Amino acid sequence: MSGFREECKRVKNQILKIEDRADMAFVLVTDSHLSDNTESTCENIRCLDEEIGFDCLVHMGDLLNGNNPERISRKNLVEAIGLFRNSIHTKQMYIAKGNHDGYRDESYQGQVVHDITLDEKWYEDTCFMDENPNLSRVEDKPYFYVDFPNKKIRFVILCTNWYEHNVMEKTFIEHPGFTEEQLRWLGREALVTAEDGWNIMLFSHIAPLTELDALKVNPNASRNQITEKGGREAVALVRACKESSRITVKDEIYDFTGRKTNILCWCTGHIHGDFLVERETISFIALASQTAYIPQLWHVPFGEFPAPRENGSVSEDCWDSVLICTQERKVYFFRFGAGKNRVICY
Repeated sequence: MSGFREECKRVKNQILKIEDRADMAFVLVTDSHLSDNTESTCENIRCLDEEIGFDCLVHMGDLLNGNNPERISRKNLVEAIGLFRNSIHTKQMYIAKGNHDGYRDESYQGQVVHDITLDEKWYEDTCFMDENPNLSRVEDKPYFYVDFPNKKIRFVILCTNWYEHNVMEKTFIEHPGFTEEQLRWLGREALVTAEDGWNIMLFSHIAPLTELDALKVNPNASRNQITEKGGREAVALVRACKESSRITVKDEIYDFTGRKTNILCWCTGHIHGDFLVERETISFIALASQTAYIPQLWHVPFGEFPAPRENGSVSEDCWDSVLICTQERKVYFFRFGAGKNRVICY
């Protein structure tokens, strides 16, 4: 499509203006949901990668829609991962698990259960990430971090849902939030670097603070309550790391005093809209969905929806080229398709 070629040229020219000042460049995308336009998106990424040369691609979750049988869902997941991995020359892709990255089972307590996802199966389908020697995760957990040692940059990928699963009783209950185990890992490992001066960027599917608490845009909508389910503690740990302070979380002491670590920002998806807001001295930035739902899923928007999202036009696509400039202490988000560019100063 000629419109995509023009959009690629437009974004490339914007990136080239600061490329020589950037430490790294990567693709950021979220909420694909088995969309019809994923192949076009990956072709657009490939077009820009040929000009820019991205270091990696980060997907913030919901590649699936959680509403297909297990075998089909896992096949779809592997195929979607393949599309995105092959869209950049390095084939380096890192994925945050979304709340819909699961499958359907009709035998659970006589009802249809959606979004079933187990840590061990998620690991099996994403174990390709462990080929990178600079990636670290605990066993088969869906949270991990990856280092870029030459750049002193670390990506921390968190998981914002957990589940209760009983095989014998055939029950599955998914919960939003952070487990105490993940919080302990965050404070003891993910936020602790071997030396000072590292730059940490965080990613999760759902924002750690309830969207309504942060944005005050839709008081009548349902609340995910993630703030009260470990979100507040996760943010407190990140803030303590940023401020080189000491904090007690869940009766455990985390001491970051004497350390010097830069927290760049915390990136999220899930709400299918854009926002950029600062809370607890941390910049939170949400990315609208890659897929162009017509209409969008939410009756009342969270954040800002890039509009219009028209299938068959450039606006059907939506993803960011992200450039980190540590000397400037800035992170640039260059939008391809629907939406606008944004810049974070840290």
